[in-house]
Amino acid sequence: MAENGMQALKLLMSDSSIDLVLLDWMLPDTSGIKLLAQIRQTKPLESLPVIMLTAKAEEGDVLRGFGMGVDDYVTKPFSPKELVMRIQALLKRTKGGNDDKSKLTFRELNADLESHLLVFKGKVIKCGRLEFKLITYLMKHAGKTLSRERILDHVWNADKEITERTVDVHIARVRKLLAPFHYDIYLRAIRGEGYQLINQELV
Repeated sequence: MAENGMQALKLLMSDSSIDLVLLDWMLPDTSGIKLLAQIRQTKPLESLPVIMLTAKAEEGDVLRGFGMGVDDYVTKPFSPKELVMRIQALLKRTKGGNDDKSKLTFRELNADLESHLLVFKGKVIKCGRLEFKLITYLMKHAGKTLSRERILDHVWNADKEITERTVDVHIARVRKLLAPFHYDIYLRAIRGEGYQLINQELV
């Protein structure tokens, strides 16, 4: 057990046998949220399961925790038995590898497919169901050009009453959602082909 954030990070880097982190929001030298950000940005710790233990029970705090990449969020006071069950459930989900297929990342944009949350640097981006399906489909295929027909098939399930123009309308809405974070520049129209989420540095 580590007494502060610095000790915790050193311990995690030196002990590869650690399977899960119980993290308190309030630490003597830093905040649990800041330490969580360091964990998610540090290889090979980035996929390590993390449960946040905290007295912060406000909805905004919970959303921020999940937005920053916490796997579970437990508020104080809590039942020790419940915590043990949550730990067991989380370890069961991650057994055989730490790859979480329910979460997508594109640069600093994160999407949780289970909770339907779209997050940029801890800030939740409010979006509709179709916009979420569209942006996550583009994230799954970042760097690839996707035709309007292909997007229709996967996002709208090939609904015959939906036209390709609908794709353009929703792409415009996604661009508007990403514009405040300057990520709209990565969503490009490829003339005569479709759309692509550019997976490279742009000057």
